[in-house]
Amino acid sequence: MAESVGDFSFTAMLDRMRRREKNALGVLAALLVAILLYEGICAPLLRWRQRQRAIIAVKTAQLQQLSTSLDEFRSIEKRLLLLQNMIDTRRRDFTLFSFLNQISETLDLGKHIVLMKPTHPETIGPYRLARIEMKWKDVGLDTLVQWLGQVEESGNLVHVQKLALQPSTENPVLLDVGIQVQTLER
Repeated sequence: MAESVGDFSFTAMLDRMRRREKNALGVLAALLVAILLYEGICAPLLRWRQRQRAIIAVKTAQLQQLSTSLDEFRSIEKRLLLLQNMIDTRRRDFTLFSFLNQISETLDLGKHIVLMKPTHPETIGPYRLARIEMKWKDVGLDTLVQWLGQVEESGNLVHVQKLALQPSTENPVLLDVGIQVQTLER
C-alpha cells in the first residue's frame, strides 16, 4: 500500500532507507551541526581572541612609548633642576653685558669692539633669556678662541648662539667677527 504524497512521515522515510543511506544521512547531520557550532561559537571566539591580541599589542606599544617618554621627561627634569641650581648659585649681580665686557677687557679685545647691543629679553618662566649681539673688527683667531673658551666654560650658562667670521678688509690675517651670546638671568 502506497502512501499518498500528503502523508509525509520522516520515520516512515527512515524505515524505507537502507543502512548505508541512514549512515550517510547521520554523517551529513553531524557535519551540519559541526558547521553550525563552528560558525556560531568557535569562529566568533577566534575573531574575538585575535582582536584582543591586536589590542594587547597596541597597548603594549603605547606603554613602551609612554615609558620612553617618561624617561625622557625625567632626564629633562634633572637637567632643568641642574640648570636652575646653576643659575641660582650664580652671583646675584651677574649680567650678561658686564660678563662679556669683562672677558673682552681681560683679553684686550675692548678696542676691537664695534658693536655690543643687547636684544629685547624673552621671559621664560621665572627667568629672562638675555641676548647680546657683538661685532669685532680685526681680531686674531687665537684671541677669539680664548674668548669663546672663557665664555662657554665659565660655569655661568653663557652660550654662543651665532658666530659669523669674515676675513678683515684691512688685514686678511685677522677676522671681522659677528657673534650672538645668550644666557638665562633672574
